[in-house]
Amino acid sequence: MEIKPIHEFIIQAKKELVKIQRGETKLVKTGREAIDSTLGGLLPGDIVVVAGASGHGKTTELLKIKENILDKEINPESDDYVFLDLSLEMKVFNIILRGLDNRMSKSKKEILTSEFTKEEIEIAKEYFKKIDDKRHFISQKPTTPLDFYSGTKKFAEEHRDKKAIIVSIDHILLISGQDKQKVLMSTIEYINQLKLEFDNIYFIVLSQLNRGILDRIYERNRISQPNTSDLYMSEAMLQAASYVIVVHNPYKLGINEYSLVNPKHYEYLSQHFGQMKKDKVSFLTFGRIFYHVLKIREGGVVYDDIYIEEIDLPKKYKEQEIERKEINLQGESPENAFEMSDDLDPLPF
Repeated sequence: MEIKPIHEFIIQAKKELVKIQRGETKLVKTGREAIDSTLGGLLPGDIVVVAGASGHGKTTELLKIKENILDKEINPESDDYVFLDLSLEMKVFNIILRGLDNRMSKSKKEILTSEFTKEEIEIAKEYFKKIDDKRHFISQKPTTPLDFYSGTKKFAEEHRDKKAIIVSIDHILLISGQDKQKVLMSTIEYINQLKLEFDNIYFIVLSQLNRGILDRIYERNRISQPNTSDLYMSEAMLQAASYVIVVHNPYKLGINEYSLVNPKHYEYLSQHFGQMKKDKVSFLTFGRIFYHVLKIREGGVVYDDIYIEEIDLPKKYKEQEIERKEINLQGESPENAFEMSDDLDPLPF
């Protein structure tokens, strides 16, 4: 154990603060409001945990963050960044398929089964040019916690002169080892050790939610929201993380009007409000992804804890939603549509 007078650390902290104030050290912007809105970006050593149920958009969120961090318009100094991507779940081919799907007006199946038009070829060329980035490094081999530490340390030492080293893990439960709790604890300890060893390193960690959230699928009920206990090994994850963001798709679970909140607290989301029940309001879910902020280390006592983004869905799903609404309108009247709902009532309706 190394012991030093606190004076040495205070002097170092002063220097770091002055560099940030003068713009000599710039915060790393993720381009995601749920993260950047508090301080304007990430501080060195920050750990961002992005969690969610399987198939709810964790990896897609990581792809957005990665693209934004390496975007010079968002981070003017990003030419001096490097990104180490431990992609333990998805092969590069699958990542590319998602990227093309996001840029073209055709499904993944159509991308795989039909050749590109001239226009689509140009879109694909631009996309491949964008992702063939010398700042981006990737590992897809299974790794133990110790392998992760030694490999990341070697990479960080090679890039110690860079403005920022960003390390992502997709996702942490796929780090090798039979005892997953022990694996997770060891990996978090190594992440913490690395952030103390390098003053230019940042972490983005993807994690799974416990299955308990799937037992709380209710219309217009706040109990359906994810909470800290839904995180796998929640105490360890919460203690280590600077930010904890849960990506959630209630519509995918069959919820049409989600949660029940005080509208005064969420006026910034008023365009997503559903119908009122007494003094509470729910959120519409169709074509929307929800981002629940469960922790911001520097967020203070009160901060915006829900963000919503609209997503463009295929035409057939929009038609199905219109048909569903028409059926619902025929079967219930607005006056009594909410009589059975209650803020904490666990009964579905």
